[in-house]
Amino acid sequence: MRIRRVIAPAFGPLVDASLELAPGMNVLHGPNEAGKSSWHAALFTGICGLQRGAARRNEKRWFTDAHKPWDRDGWVVGAEIELADGRIVELRHDLDGSVDCTAKDVTLGRDYANEIMFEGSPDGSVWLGLNRRSFPVTACVRQAELLSVVEDPDLLQEHLQRAAATGGTDSTAAKALSTIEAYLRDHVGLDRANSTKPLRRAIERLRAAENGLDEATYEHEAYIELLARAEALDRSATEAANLLRVVEAAWALEKARRWEKRLDKARQLASLYPTAPPSPVEDDSLAREVAGALEAWESAPDGGELIGPSPAELQAQIDALPEMPDGDLEPDPRVVRARDEVVLAGREIERVAAQEPAAPEAGSPPLPSARTRSRVAAPMVSAALLIGTGGIALSAGAIAVGSVLLALGAVALGLGLWRTFGPASIRTPAEERDRIERARRARSFWETEMARLRAEEVRLRAAAESSLGDKDVEVGADIVATVGRYEIACRKRSAQAAEARQREPLVRQLEVQRRAELAVRADAQRRADALAKLTAVAARCGIGGGTAEPDELVARLRRWEVDRADALTARAAAWEEFGHLRRLLDGMTLEELEQQVGDRSRAAAELAAGLDPYELGTVELRSDVKDQIALLRATAADHRRRGDTARGEADQARKSLPSVAEAEEEVAAARTELERVRRLLAILEATREFLEEAQDSVHRDIAPQLAASVREWLPAITEGRYTDVRVDPENLYVEVLDRRGVWRDAILLSHGTKEQIYLLLRVGLAEHLTKPGEIAPLILDDVTVQFDSRRKEAVLAMLHRLSARHQIILFTQEDEVWRWAAANLAEPGDRLTRLEEAGRPNAA
Repeated sequence: MRIRRVIAPAFGPLVDASLELAPGMNVLHGPNEAGKSSWHAALFTGICGLQRGAARRNEKRWFTDAHKPWDRDGWVVGAEIELADGRIVELRHDLDGSVDCTAKDVTLGRDYANEIMFEGSPDGSVWLGLNRRSFPVTACVRQAELLSVVEDPDLLQEHLQRAAATGGTDSTAAKALSTIEAYLRDHVGLDRANSTKPLRRAIERLRAAENGLDEATYEHEAYIELLARAEALDRSATEAANLLRVVEAAWALEKARRWEKRLDKARQLASLYPTAPPSPVEDDSLAREVAGALEAWESAPDGGELIGPSPAELQAQIDALPEMPDGDLEPDPRVVRARDEVVLAGREIERVAAQEPAAPEAGSPPLPSARTRSRVAAPMVSAALLIGTGGIALSAGAIAVGSVLLALGAVALGLGLWRTFGPASIRTPAEERDRIERARRARSFWETEMARLRAEEVRLRAAAESSLGDKDVEVGADIVATVGRYEIACRKRSAQAAEARQREPLVRQLEVQRRAELAVRADAQRRADALAKLTAVAARCGIGGGTAEPDELVARLRRWEVDRADALTARAAAWEEFGHLRRLLDGMTLEELEQQVGDRSRAAAELAAGLDPYELGTVELRSDVKDQIALLRATAADHRRRGDTARGEADQARKSLPSVAEAEEEVAAARTELERVRRLLAILEATREFLEEAQDSVHRDIAPQLAASVREWLPAITEGRYTDVRVDPENLYVEVLDRRGVWRDAILLSHGTKEQIYLLLRVGLAEHLTKPGEIAPLILDDVTVQFDSRRKEAVLAMLHRLSARHQIILFTQEDEVWRWAAANLAEPGDRLTRLEEAGRPNAA
């Protein structure tokens, strides 16, 4: 196939434009915005068109946004191609409506659109054994497509495998696999919850049948269980009713025997106490008084004495204590610090005052001779040496030697100074003026420093007086004396406070002693009251006189209590037996009690009639026999009611009871259907596996052919750096052999080398995936941008040579490519076209 021209009535920025192409190599050059990408897209679309329907909707939307005219109606593109059999066909694609799409023979006027339909619209690449999906990854390289492949290496492998699967060399296996997939999808489907295909239906049918069988079995077992429960409840109700009769009869017999024993005891006690005995509580008030008097005497405390100083003594000590003084007990640190700062300031003033320099005097004696000056300087030098040596000796630890040397140095220094500054010293006029100026400056500095120190002293005195403002002390002119008086006052207040602090513990001790004194008095009164009560009670009992000792009275009263207790015991026993008689009679006479016992015995005999004597004798009567009888009566009634309910539920369940046999038959049928679908699935999967192995074999056949195509041009393109190539038959990865004999992954090479290798691979795809008898054109958009100059020329030369059997259409913006084309291309086999603004071609 060769493209004669491209027609763009309305495509992107192209309006009523056409592009004539040569059968060999075509180079279309232009700057940015010249329409190169639009013509490249028009070439592809003019041949392949666009698919109809919603398939690949995102890609179609992107293509529409990029290439549909923005400011006019209609979207039409076409191409005129020449096939290998000599037919010249004009393809026209109405991209807006996807209806007016034709493929007409220019000579005969026949429309071949039905021959090349793919995804709902004509596709001219079908004549090449390709389609609009595989054509872009074999013969049509879009701008920057090589770069995108480098950035995502899996993209090229995906395109290669898809192109191989949809190309002409293995279309039979691919179609068979597609047919199997479709059959699997329609007649088997996936085991997925939302699937409606046979496999899922069979699984759901089996699950539903098994659930139905489980439900039928469960309901049948529940029906049997209801019947069994009804029978068990009936038996339990009968047993409870029988046990109730036995317990009631045994309880009646037991009560009759108890009434007979009660009657015998009543007869015995009535014979002993025809009348009521005397009460044991007579004279009980006197016994309580005796017990109270004894308890009061024994609990009365012994008389004691007050321990420690008396309350009067403690009060006298408290009255002698001074009050807590007002004011500071310790000198305020601020006051002391202010006083110290004033003292230090005064000392600093005295120190600086002692250094007062003499006032400068005018007058200049005659200039001394050189001999005089040397005679004056000699003692000064000696003095300096002596003082320095003495200092070194002192620092070394020789204190005596150092002291002597320092003393000698001081004498020599004094002599030199006297000679220098004495009345006999003679200075030059300039020296005299310098001396007077230095003396004046020293005097001025001294006066300034003295003024500052006096002002600082005044400030510090004011601060000290301020700190004494609230200390209740008279501030005098001498701040040091004032602070001294303040410190003495603090010491006095501290001593007074120490005495005053003794008041609180003494007050507490006074309160304790007062309470102790009251307690001693109360104890003495309690003991006197207890003795009086003890004497009075003994007199009432007739066992004591006014002269008896307390211990003797206590002993007599204890003996009186023992004798009275013995008498009360006998009375209490008789009274208790009489009370028991009254409880037995319970308001009845003895004759009436005899009548009631007879009635109860006859009633018990009637309840026991017809019952097994052994059961009556062995039945267990609980301590709460009334509750036992009530529980048996309620149990019998409840079991009878529950039994009737269970029998009614069983009768109701029997009416809607499903058939277990029918459910088992449905499970068997559903399992058979599922096994059939699964056998079909296994057969189809095995067939698909065999076909995939056959398709892999085709890929292994393609890989060496692709490698041979790349190997033909690789050494020349890479300047001999790589000499061989191989393609992995599993995933079609590309590796190249370098000069050292090491295989390198093409993905990991430099950017330009990657694109060169993948360009050669695209050429190989175009040659080997095209239907036999046809030759695919190569449409390339700016594929040499990343190549250096030498490799760029090598690639262009390769493409020029390839144009002998493939039509080459190269879009470029590079001036270097333009210059190469101008020097190497020749019409009419080749064509060099410059694209102007808005994509208008201009032949070079």
